[in-house]
Amino acid sequence: MIVGCYDLHLYCDFPDGEWKHRAKEPGQFTGRTFSAAKRDAVRHGWHFHSDGKRVICPTCARNGRKLPKAT
Repeated sequence: MIVGCYDLHLYCDFPDGEWKHRAKEPGQFTGRTFSAAKRDAVRHGWHFHSDGKRVICPTCARNGRKLPKAT
């Protein structure tokens, strides 16, 4: 029986005008807490920006893409 669960849906925040993503599907991860879901996402190649609000998909991360600084 599941008592509590956190569902995390991630979309790449890299600007679409500069890069065409092959897959538009979100990353979906679940865990008992946000931290557990985030760990699972990182294991699958998602990169979280240091501001904690933006993410890069595994495809962009493999291609060396970096998010621009927040304005």
